[in-house]
Amino acid sequence: MRREEIVEIFKQGTIPQSPEGYSRGTAIFYPGTKRALILKGIARMLWQGKAFLGEGIIRNRWFGFNIFKGRTYTEASWLDGKPALIIDYAGMSGPFEPFRDELREIGPGLILGRFYFKEDRKYICHFTLELPK
Repeated sequence: MRREEIVEIFKQGTIPQSPEGYSRGTAIFYPGTKRALILKGIARMLWQGKAFLGEGIIRNRWFGFNIFKGRTYTEASWLDGKPALIIDYAGMSGPFEPFRDELREIGPGLILGRFYFKEDRKYICHFTLELPK
């Protein structure tokens, strides 16, 4: 699947309704290219997903540990101005403070996210999250 197709899927998604629990994550770098599979494998070793802890708090799972805390809220997506669930790390997770996630549900229990560098709203990659059933 090409990046443009993933963008269209994100645009059609809806705001996830209060996800809770651990969600398995998959990073999507350079979709539609050969290096995508290599980077997916490397990313999986480092980042495994997110834990939604309730009350708008999440932690990213890196190296099997829930670290890098963030706060969720609803706001307009930088991509299309429509509502998305935002994860903001400001004031909570030192090395992750310059970043922002935007989430939309694209199917039952499946979230598509966009990862940004906040300073210049630079898109970094997409990712998926599989919510617990």
